[in-house]
Amino acid sequence: MNNIVLFKDRAYCCGCGACWASCPRNAISMVEDEYGCKYPIINESICIKCGKCLKMCKYQNVKSGKNPIVAYAAKTKNEQILNKSASGGIFASLAYEIIALGGYVAGAVLEFNQNQKITVHHILSNNKGNIELMQGSKYVQSDAWRCYKEVIQIVKSGKQVLFCGTPCQVDAIKQITGNPDNLITIDLICHGVPPARMLQDYLKVMGKTLGGHITGFQFRDKTCHKEWTSKITIKKGKKEKNYFIPSRFVSFYKYFLESVIYRENCYTCPYANLKRVADLTIGDFWGIEQYHKDDLGRDTNGWSCVLINTKKGKDFFDMHGSGIQKFLSKAEWIEKNNHQLRHPSMKNEQRKNVLDS
Repeated sequence: MNNIVLFKDRAYCCGCGACWASCPRNAISMVEDEYGCKYPIINESICIKCGKCLKMCKYQNVKSGKNPIVAYAAKTKNEQILNKSASGGIFASLAYEIIALGGYVAGAVLEFNQNQKITVHHILSNNKGNIELMQGSKYVQSDAWRCYKEVIQIVKSGKQVLFCGTPCQVDAIKQITGNPDNLITIDLICHGVPPARMLQDYLKVMGKTLGGHITGFQFRDKTCHKEWTSKITIKKGKKEKNYFIPSRFVSFYKYFLESVIYRENCYTCPYANLKRVADLTIGDFWGIEQYHKDDLGRDTNGWSCVLINTKKGKDFFDMHGSGIQKFLSKAEWIEKNNHQLRHPSMKNEQRKNVLDS
């Protein structure tokens, strides 16, 4: 059996998996490289050379997105949702409403199996109990492609789907479904994505250090309100214990913020600008106090930014945003403190040394 690497230059593949989902012969596998980043590999003995995989690859031919129609500072009115969210709980607030109305939601979850191995992947669900799993930041790449075929089936049935992911994942799901009216997309203001295997290696070391098996991990937990903390849940014998570590002391998070461990393509990402591909864009509203002091009063914590990019997105947000408090802002204010809305993250010169270590 001969295998073909679909993209020999790693800078030209985002790993979104649109090619995998579009193959009519299931000839494509997503295979890890030496760093844990997944790339499409073609089984030549099955491939019929139809070229559909390349046609579905939006990353190879990115068209300009849309400038935001309107921008908001926003956060959920529900304290329980807010406390379990990394930022303002916008996605979760909208997700609960969609499921209550009979729709489905697709988002990333981080799970541990019995061998303490993590998987980060998208799930599609109409169960409110799964929304909490989708909440919170996951600073690794999710295998979003695992749910694409399910999304295709549900949107074809006429039911509404809310899909949340990175811009390349959003562009992929729009391409393979044809972007019907009942598909609503949310993209994240994305720095870049490390492979999940790097997080796995970090947690393995932490488990040994803390003397137990890791059964849970959150990058940004709000239990300690004074500073950003990561929460690690350790099982020792039959008991579980939570450890709260200031995020600045989490080496994986440090490498993430310093642009050391992203996929190769993230450093030339064509989506890192203010022309967005999703109906809605969400992220942290850095520097909100500078622009909205009078609007905030004493309520300065947990605010997200929301960019409304399409009429479909505006109609959706107006209709389903009753559980969200918001006030008008400006896209240029949000852009100023989110460099990913201007240009891709810059490659750190230490990247190769860290990845090879």
